[in-house]
Amino acid sequence: MELRKDYVLNRWSYIAEGRGKRPMNFSKPIDGDPKKHELFAPGNEHMTPPEIGRRERDGKWYLRWFANKFPAVSTDGDPTIHTADGNYTWSWSYGYHEILVETPDPKQRSWDFDVNQVHEVLQVYNERTTELLSKDHINFVSVFKNSGREAGASLPHSHSQLIAQSIIPPLIAEKLEFGAKDGVCAYCNVVQREKDGVRKCFENNSVVAFTPYAPRSNWEVQIFPKRCVNKFTELSDEELRDTAEALHFIQTRLKIMSAPYNYHLQYSPSDKKLHAHIEVIPRMNSWAGFELSTGTYINTISPEQAAEFYRTGE
Repeated sequence: MELRKDYVLNRWSYIAEGRGKRPMNFSKPIDGDPKKHELFAPGNEHMTPPEIGRRERDGKWYLRWFANKFPAVSTDGDPTIHTADGNYTWSWSYGYHEILVETPDPKQRSWDFDVNQVHEVLQVYNERTTELLSKDHINFVSVFKNSGREAGASLPHSHSQLIAQSIIPPLIAEKLEFGAKDGVCAYCNVVQREKDGVRKCFENNSVVAFTPYAPRSNWEVQIFPKRCVNKFTELSDEELRDTAEALHFIQTRLKIMSAPYNYHLQYSPSDKKLHAHIEVIPRMNSWAGFELSTGTYINTISPEQAAEFYRTGE
């Protein structure tokens, strides 16, 4: 396993050949009891790596987390970054890769959750992020969800992933560089403008969700706490519940479209200012040659149209 840097650009890639061996069972025919083939279903705990933690009710788990059986990173090697012959920069793919199973029900999707379920998922994100960031050589914990085959999910059972990394990802580094000017958060001005504008999708006491002015994908949404915090762990539990309410609302709208989607948490892993937020990326359109060759995105739905859909469901 290796972490490799592009020849020139500040762009990194993990080389994790073992990931190709992970099971894919979206459309696989199943004989006999389907629960026996559900890796994350109750009764199949022996089919996953040893459990790191769980939340229980009446003696039964409803959330559990464990190391990924097919990790993109591991702690077996040296996290030191090396450069050879000028253009070859690399290190071991150092880090921790965890799975959070969000429900014991294989048929329940995250857009079927109630707000309490989403709230508890966010609480576990905070617990695991805090724990993983405390470990040696870890500089960022990527928290993300892939929902649907088109969004990169290999299993349909609702789950999230956390990858604790030895590097700060270039996108986060860029946001840390430009997310504040003279110590003032650049995103706070955006939040104030968008919460009263045509791209607003949802608002409650603590949180506002809006479609970004220049989206990467049709129907993209960003969810911001109104209070400027660097990390989601800095939110009160009431604010975190308001964040869960916003994420729940957006997911119910995605269910109407049966949209595959990704979401991920963006935050500052250090004391540098970055207004923490969640980005939700529906995968209804494909990135093709133009997007891949330029890093510029073509959208066929305006963010203003998308926001109208999120507000009305029509």
